[in-house]
Amino acid sequence: MTYHEDWKGIIWIQNFVFEDTLKVVGLERGRSAARFVLESVTDNKRYPMFMSGILDILKRPRMVIEEGKIKGYWSFHKKGSNYAVYYLGEE
Repeated sequence: MTYHEDWKGIIWIQNFVFEDTLKVVGLERGRSAARFVLESVTDNKRYPMFMSGILDILKRPRMVIEEGKIKGYWSFHKKGSNYAVYYLGEE
């Protein structure tokens, strides 16, 4: 989700951690950011992920991406006016 004018009608909830396998399905561009698009293999929900988040995953000592899928725990974070999913790890 990006930019405050898009937030009208949004019901804000407390941030949470969830376990899922997300697959990389594409890229998207906003006014000030480019993001990867990840999709849940369990419920097909789509989530944006900052490019820096993918870079953090690629820098891990053990590769966690297999056939474009990343399994583990996720949460959300904000950079500037943008929100995206963030990978917490496998455990």
